[in-house]
Amino acid sequence: MSKILVVYYSRSGTAQAVSIELAKELGADVEVISEKRSRKGFFGFMRSGYEATTEKSACIGASVRNPALYDVVVIGGPTWNGSLSSPVRAYLERHQGFCKRLAFFRTCGGNGEDRVFAQMAEEAGKQPIATLTARQADVESGAAKPAIIAFAKQVRGLVTPLVPRISERPPLAASLN
Repeated sequence: MSKILVVYYSRSGTAQAVSIELAKELGADVEVISEKRSRKGFFGFMRSGYEATTEKSACIGASVRNPALYDVVVIGGPTWNGSLSSPVRAYLERHQGFCKRLAFFRTCGGNGEDRVFAQMAEEAGKQPIATLTARQADVESGAAKPAIIAFAKQVRGLVTPLVPRISERPPLAASLN
């Protein structure tokens, strides 16, 4: 069975709801991207948009799980001002080159899908095996659930455990006759 990790940042709870559903569908471990500074209130909202627009990285906490130990890492979070959120950007920068395979998701109230996934791929240094956009209104109403399930099936279908090739396996013991 494949080892899958779902990593997310959520300011409003939308990305958290998507992550919980994905983890359940994938039988995955979960990692929350933590920050040292709050984004609550008007000033937190404004700082979020500014950092995303100017492509700044947030100051995030240490990772609890090592993404290099997983067959695939599903990572996502909110879209801010049509751009990648700064906490997700920071995580991708920190772990660039350590993830074997990636899948991306984003939550949003508006647009920016192509731009955000391109930014994620650039920061990660690799293309995703699958992507998902979940609109906030659809997550809240439950209308996003079929798309989340389909994305999880797509990820499962594209990921097989990394096992040694037959030529790399140790030889069978010779029989003693």
